[in-house]
Amino acid sequence: MNTDKKHVRDIAEICFLKGVSHAVISPGSRNAPLVIAFNRHPKINCIPIPDERVAAFFALGMAQQSRVPVVLICTSGSAAINYAPAIVEAFYQNIPLIVLTSDRPEEWIDQGDGQTIQQRNIYANYIKKSFQLKQDIYSEEGAWFNNRIISEAINISMYPPLGPVHINVPLKEPLYNTQEVAVYEMPKVIHQLVSSPNISDANVHELATFFNSCKKVLIITGMFTPNHKLNMWVEKIAECSNVTVLTETASNLHGVNLLSCIDNALETLTENDMIDFIPDLLITFGNNITSKRIKNILRKNKPIQHWHISDYSNCMDTFASLTHNIVCDPSIFLEKLFAKTDASSSNYSTIWKQRNNNIETLRKKFIETSEWSDLKVFSTMLQSIPDGCFIQMGNSTPVRYIQLFEANKNNFYFGNRGTSGIDGCTSTAAGAAYINQNTITLLITGDVSFFYDSNALWNKNLTANFKIILINNNGGNIFRIIEGPSKVDELEEFFETTQHYTAEHICKTYGVEYLTSTNEVTLQHSLAHFFDKKEMPSLLEIFTPAKGNAEVLKKYFSFLKNNINQ
Repeated sequence: MNTDKKHVRDIAEICFLKGVSHAVISPGSRNAPLVIAFNRHPKINCIPIPDERVAAFFALGMAQQSRVPVVLICTSGSAAINYAPAIVEAFYQNIPLIVLTSDRPEEWIDQGDGQTIQQRNIYANYIKKSFQLKQDIYSEEGAWFNNRIISEAINISMYPPLGPVHINVPLKEPLYNTQEVAVYEMPKVIHQLVSSPNISDANVHELATFFNSCKKVLIITGMFTPNHKLNMWVEKIAECSNVTVLTETASNLHGVNLLSCIDNALETLTENDMIDFIPDLLITFGNNITSKRIKNILRKNKPIQHWHISDYSNCMDTFASLTHNIVCDPSIFLEKLFAKTDASSSNYSTIWKQRNNNIETLRKKFIETSEWSDLKVFSTMLQSIPDGCFIQMGNSTPVRYIQLFEANKNNFYFGNRGTSGIDGCTSTAAGAAYINQNTITLLITGDVSFFYDSNALWNKNLTANFKIILINNNGGNIFRIIEGPSKVDELEEFFETTQHYTAEHICKTYGVEYLTSTNEVTLQHSLAHFFDKKEMPSLLEIFTPAKGNAEVLKKYFSFLKNNINQ
């Protein structure tokens, strides 16, 4: 028995034939045919989540890890609007989602019918493409049209850059009728073959000639999913004496010649240092870069050339200095470039490494004697995370603190850095944990972000491998760190949004194990217990001083700057 609407059954079947195996569904009535078709498909796993915003971020976390589209299904009206934040994040993070919004019949739009809004192109500007299915199928042409649309949508979501697509599905009543389907007529499926963009030998020769002439080449890597081949070629190119590679934590690239902790080094650079450290050639690849310092420095001190490497054409000119937008798989490009490297001797790599080594010594010295604060917590916590974890970095302060410390090459780092919002960090991490149930998925988040997305725990699909470390400093401490808000009277009420809640009772309500820490001694004990194998999700809430954290961080950067040349 299945829905009596064959064109809806076809949607589920085509999704399966195109490799989709998960659908996240929120309750409603207008979407009943879709719910029935997907839930009764023997090869599609359906996950019910009541809150559409949570559902969409949960699906985003799943697709972030699998790199395979996840289907989202909701009813008509405002339900579709609640998907928007996650769809925007998926769009800017290049994550594939198939968004199926159920709709009222076209003739009843704007006619006072319940749960009816304009849903065509509802995600304009933040979707790879939107489609509208036919609501009445009276001919083979109608079925062909709908089935072609489904194939095209999934193909587009998986064509670089990956991303979300929207299919609006108008449905007439009755919605709950089912019928026996003895022989299923398979729908037409259009397959897509995708090859990696390449670059000609002539172009490589031209670029390599300039590369070899440069004394100072700086490579900056943005957000990237773990990629062994790319890591290998980045390490190779970093062996050149004229090359320095700066990585961000979310780039998931590691090596002895790759320098992380960008902001530590940048904070110590003086105007006189810029002559030695600013590159002749800047090479970038990967998605958004978190460090605001590196953006400000390079926008002010522009290189002679800037090459951005991407397997799709997006002209990302982050530093307002782009000269070459190179459409090529970054690992292929670096492999071909390395084959032609013959750079003249340079000390560029050496001066960066010396600066980095000096900072590492100073960082350890400062933190050893620093008081209880966010900085102390992150230093202790990051050293305690076991190998093999999938770490989801919360936005605002957590991702910035994490980047002050060397990333563990045996862990994997992710975060909602497409738009950098706090609205779905917990839900995304929960979805990621669902996909990787044999490995710890750890969310490191702040209190405002956690409470904003606390409905993420109202979800029966939470898995035992899901762990949350919540840094509770009674508000959005980022506004005491960034320049501007700390100088105005509205800081605590309107920017920091000071709060005095704890997560204890939220955890008790939703069956999440709760631990707490208020000082360095209890933190060590709590972390050891926290990472033990457990039968349920767990949360460790660490309390730090609201007003002291920013002062400690300022002292830290001042200490680095004042002692770097001693």
